[in-house]
Amino acid sequence: MTFPAEKSDSTCRIFILGESAAQGDPDMAFNFGRILRKILRQQYPGVDFEVINTGIAAINSHVVVEIAKGCARCRPDFFIVYMGNNEVVGPYGPGTILSRFLPSLTVIRCAIALKTTRLGQLLTFVSESLPLRRTEPQTWHGMEMFSSKQVRADDVRMPKVYEHFQTNLEEICRIGRKSGAKVILCTVGCNLKDSPPFASLHRPDLSRDKKAEWDEIYQKGIEYEDANNLGQAIETYLAAAQIDDSYAELQFRLGRCYLALQQYDKAKERYLQARRLDTLRFRPDEQINDIIRAAAGKADQGVFLVDSAKLFEQNSDHSIAGEELFWEHVHLNLAGNYLLARAAFEQIDRTLSGRIRTNRAIDLPLLTLDDCIQQLPYTGVDQYKISRRVLNEFFTRPPFNKQIYQEQRVRKFRQTLDTLSVNMTHQGLQSAAEQYRRTVLQDPNDSWLHWKYAELLVEDLNDCPNAIREFLVLEKFLPYSYGVALRMANTFTLAGQPEEAIKSSRKAIQFNPACGRAYYYLAAGYQTQTKFNQAIKFYYNAIQLEPTYIPSYIGLGNLLFIRGQLDKAEDAYRRGITVEPEDPVLHYDLALLLAKQGKNSKAVEELHSVLRKDPNFPDARQALEFLSSKQN
Repeated sequence: MTFPAEKSDSTCRIFILGESAAQGDPDMAFNFGRILRKILRQQYPGVDFEVINTGIAAINSHVVVEIAKGCARCRPDFFIVYMGNNEVVGPYGPGTILSRFLPSLTVIRCAIALKTTRLGQLLTFVSESLPLRRTEPQTWHGMEMFSSKQVRADDVRMPKVYEHFQTNLEEICRIGRKSGAKVILCTVGCNLKDSPPFASLHRPDLSRDKKAEWDEIYQKGIEYEDANNLGQAIETYLAAAQIDDSYAELQFRLGRCYLALQQYDKAKERYLQARRLDTLRFRPDEQINDIIRAAAGKADQGVFLVDSAKLFEQNSDHSIAGEELFWEHVHLNLAGNYLLARAAFEQIDRTLSGRIRTNRAIDLPLLTLDDCIQQLPYTGVDQYKISRRVLNEFFTRPPFNKQIYQEQRVRKFRQTLDTLSVNMTHQGLQSAAEQYRRTVLQDPNDSWLHWKYAELLVEDLNDCPNAIREFLVLEKFLPYSYGVALRMANTFTLAGQPEEAIKSSRKAIQFNPACGRAYYYLAAGYQTQTKFNQAIKFYYNAIQLEPTYIPSYIGLGNLLFIRGQLDKAEDAYRRGITVEPEDPVLHYDLALLLAKQGKNSKAVEELHSVLRKDPNFPDARQALEFLSSKQN
C-alpha cells in the first residue's frame, strides 16, 4: 500500500497490525480494514480515512513490534491490533520452522535488529547459501511445512510464549501512545465448531498396553458415532478419556456428539478443550485473549479493547463460532470481517477528535453487510474463486487433509462450488465486470478495485487491452510493487507483447529478486522472440527460485522438446511431476515426448494417467486413440 508522506488536517490515518487474519487471507481485497474504510467514509463524508493494512502472513508479535515502530513515524491516529494466532508457529516460537526457538526476548530483538543492517543481511544471505547446516526451508509451502512441529499444551516452552506475547503487546501499546495514536486491541477469534484439531498426541506416560486399550475403545466410539448412536458414542468416548483425555481429536468428537444432542454447554466445553490440546497450534488459545484483555485493561488512557472473540461467539449459533464466520481455522469470511470492521468503527467513533467529529453524518444508518457486498464489490465471481482457493489450497493439502471429518467437509465445499459455478458463465462474468466498472468510477482511488477489476478482465474475460489499462492505473498507486509488475508481465505475455512483458518481468525482479514467477515470464518473453538460450536459462532460474510453480517445468520442457533436446525435456517434465504428481498437463506433455521417442506403451500409460486425473482432456483422448490404433 502507499499513502502520502504528508498528512493533511482532514485525514485520519489508521494502521492495522497483525498476521494473515488481519491481512485478509484468503483474499486481501476483502479484509476488515477495507470494510472499515467503507463504513468510515459513509459516516464521515468530509474526512479522508486512510486505512493502511500492514498484516503479513506467518509473522507474530516479535515482528509486529518492528512494524509498529515504522508506523509510529507516519503520524498515525489509530493502531488497530488483531494478532495472536502465530505466537507458537511464527518466528522464534517453539512450533516454527522459520527460525530456532529463542527463550530470551533480548536475544530475539537483537537478532531482528541485526537483520535490519546491511551487515546482518549479508551474514544471513551467506549462511543461507551454505549447504552445511540449513535447517529452515528456503521455499514457502504454506501451513503443511509445520506438520512435524507439534507442541503440547503443557510444553515447558509455552510460559515463555505467553510472556513474550504480553511484553510485545505492551510495547506496541507504548509505541502507539508515544506517537500520539489511540490503540485498539482486538481479541482474536477462531473456528471452534467446524475446524477439528490439526494434530493430537497421547500423554507421554501412556503405556503400550493402555494405549492399545484406548485405541480399541476409541474405535468403538467412532463406530457408534458413524451409526448415529450418539449417546453410546459419548459413553464410549468418556471411557477412553478415563485412560487418556489429552488426545485433542477425542475431545472434538465429544463436542460434535454433544452438539448433535443439543447439549450446547457441554459441546462448547469439549471444543475448547480440543483447541487447547491441538498440538499444531495454529489457533490462539484462551490465554492469548486473556493477555489481550489485560493489556487493554491496565494500559494508560488511550488503549481500548474490542473483544472480537466474544463478538464472534455472540453472532454464532449457540455461542460456538464456526463456519458462519470463518473460512477454515482462523481466517474470517466476509461476514466475520464485517462484524470486526463494525466493532472497530464503533470504538473509533467513540474516540475521534473534535475536528473530525464535526463531519459526522446525522442519523445515517451504518452500512449493512449487504451494502458492503455492493460497495466493495464482493461479486459472485469473487465468492466462487475464494471458495475454490480455500478448497484447493487449504482443505485438500496438509495439514487440513489430515483432519477428522475431512471427507464430509470437502464434499460440502464441492457442493457449494457447484452452486456458485453459475457465476462463472459468460453472463455472470460480464455482470461482475460491470459491477467493478461502476464501482471504480465511484471510488477511483481504491487500488484494490483496479486490482480486482484487472484480474477479472485478464483471467476470465481475456480482455488484455482493458486489463493493461487498469494495471497502468494501479502502477501509479503502487509504483514499487513487484506484484503489479508481475501481473503486467503476465498480461503482456497473453496479449502477445513480449517486449513489454520482458520490461515488466525485469521490473518485478528488480523489486523482488527472489520472485521465480517473474523469471518464468521473462523466459516466456524471450522464447517468443526466439532467443531460446536466454529463455532456457531463465526457466531454470524460475524453477530454482520457485520449485512449486508448475508452468516453469512445462515451459522449459516444451522448449527443450521443440529444440530436440529430448532427454533434458523429459527430465524437466519428470521433475515437475515429482513436485505435483496430479498435474495432467505434465503427464500429457511427457506422453507426447515418449511417443516421439517411440516409447508408445509408456506414452499410453501416461495418457491413461492424464484421463484419470482429468477425464475431460480432449487432446489426451485423441492422442490415446491414435497411439492405441498404431499398437493394434
